[in-house]
Amino acid sequence: MPGKFPRRGIVSGLCLGLMATGALATAVPTQADAPDGSFRGVVTSMDGSSESASPSKTSLVVTPHPDDEFEMWSLIEGSTDNYKVFLVTTRGEQTGACRPETTADWLQEELGEVPPTPTPQGRWTTSCSDARMNSMLGFLTAMSEHDPSVPGDWSESRDIGPFPAEGVDVCRDDNGTQVCTAAQRTARVWLDQQGRGAVVSWDLGDGDLTAAEADWAIRTTLAERDALGLPVQDVHNALGGFSNTGQYDCHVYAHNDHRAVHVALWSGSYGIRYHAGATCADDPSMSREETVTAASADAAFEVGAGGERIGAFARHYGWLHLSYYRLDRSGQDQVFHTHQKFWIRRNG
Repeated sequence: MPGKFPRRGIVSGLCLGLMATGALATAVPTQADAPDGSFRGVVTSMDGSSESASPSKTSLVVTPHPDDEFEMWSLIEGSTDNYKVFLVTTRGEQTGACRPETTADWLQEELGEVPPTPTPQGRWTTSCSDARMNSMLGFLTAMSEHDPSVPGDWSESRDIGPFPAEGVDVCRDDNGTQVCTAAQRTARVWLDQQGRGAVVSWDLGDGDLTAAEADWAIRTTLAERDALGLPVQDVHNALGGFSNTGQYDCHVYAHNDHRAVHVALWSGSYGIRYHAGATCADDPSMSREETVTAASADAAFEVGAGGERIGAFARHYGWLHLSYYRLDRSGQDQVFHTHQKFWIRRNG
């Protein structure tokens, strides 16, 4: 999100040809290939009321940063049948909002914004990373009060790893300084104590994530589900956040890390039912569209007449913005929008 400044492009053997054209379209899925919508598995009782059900399959919600999860919310909300693993590839530590003077200037507690915890002490600091992740946990907890299928009753975090790099350069680039330690190959895991999902956070470098690193994080999370404490069950899909480098007619968001996740999901083969990436309506590969319910949109983004931050996103992520993030409810003129479009890949 704004405040993140990409420094180097994706260098990956996965898909350099795709990067050269700026398009992710060779074999284009057709509408007939789109999922059947069964993942929105709200169980309805005989009297028409909703009941929760124990998840029987896993969805990987692959986010470049801890604030991108709403970009695929239409495929998340109400999905009681899916155990949701929010796989965070970076911890957002490069944001300018972590400069102490910026935090003090942007945070509006009087309007209901939740202060970052701990107080960030600068970009590329542990305090910044921890504040970003805690904001995400707070957002999900608040959304779980609106939608009981969303995880939000968190256990204490555990650091699990390190895991083998498998030939991938798993590193961070902190303002020109390469950091390639066991910490980058170690996951921080929070489990929902009601069995609805988890957050698995990797520290792969805000602004310098590569497609190879994103692919490694996805593969490692899938392969090490038992070690990570995740239910070893059918993995149904992997959902990626929004990206548009400018080739399509909607909000341009060419952030390096978002592109890296898209390339990994488009090119990777993970042995699961399908991969999806949030995109623009005029992307020729777009084959599925869903709309976030008005209730979820309000629960996340509602702002009062006096600017009061009512929605969970506005409250927990407000400190990252000079004012607050806008939600487009009619088109795709903001990075966050309710009419969401996705390309779908079924490549095993």
